[in-house]
Amino acid sequence: MLSDPNAIPPADRIMSAWIAGVAARWAPHTCPEDDALKAAIAELHEVATDRTETLRTDLLGKAAGLNRGHAQYRLEAGGVEMGHAARADLLMKAGGDPAVAELWMEEGRRRARPVMPPQH
Repeated sequence: MLSDPNAIPPADRIMSAWIAGVAARWAPHTCPEDDALKAAIAELHEVATDRTETLRTDLLGKAAGLNRGHAQYRLEAGGVEMGHAARADLLMKAGGDPAVAELWMEEGRRRARPVMPPQH
């Protein structure tokens, strides 16, 4: 999926990090409800809107897919899911593009895998 991370514009990388941080703050373990959900979506819309006043549903979807893939890997590996599913739900409720989310799920799974040290 990420053949060349440098191909992603710096502004998109910054916005993606900001989106991830906001989602993690609002949904550390569960997706917020009621007024908190409305506030979380409003903040996500604020950070995910570019200079042309366009809501970047692609970046919301990317973050949702990465989180959903991470959650799936952790559960399938018998580990503890640490709020990634809640963040994915929040990002989709905020308008994440489902097609983009689907494309990024495998990358989320890959990133969740433990890194094995080199064998000597």
